[in-house]
Amino acid sequence: MSVERVDHNTFLKKTREKYPIRLIYYPACGEDNNSLNNVFLPDEIVALDKEECWRDNSYILGDYAQSPFGDEVFDAIFFQDNHAKPKDLAEIFRTLKPEGVVIYSKNTCDDDVGPKGLRKVNYLRRVRFPFSSEYYSLYQKTEQCTKK
Repeated sequence: MSVERVDHNTFLKKTREKYPIRLIYYPACGEDNNSLNNVFLPDEIVALDKEECWRDNSYILGDYAQSPFGDEVFDAIFFQDNHAKPKDLAEIFRTLKPEGVVIYSKNTCDDDVGPKGLRKVNYLRRVRFPFSSEYYSLYQKTEQCTKK
């Protein structure tokens, strides 16, 4: 059985159809201010970066390694071209609600963690999703993550 290759927006739309995502966290958003806009409303996106960079959307100036957010706030985390180190993952993912999803998307550069690193996180499980590919995949939080 062949799996159709889908584009970025289709993957996000199909993910949103499957999971009730009302608030999505985009850590280390960089200058990307378009990846989520075709699927999510501006007030559903919480973008964070160390530098002022977004032109069209609001974002929060900050560092994902010292997140300004409480525990279990977000329904999803958008992890695209992210250069987080494995040691930073617990801090990023503690903000994800139980059963929340991590949406991995590879766009233009190599990630420091990537799918192999995400599969090693013991409180995430990879979700079998027909629209996954080498560029897009889903992971679901299975238990509470505490910063170590």
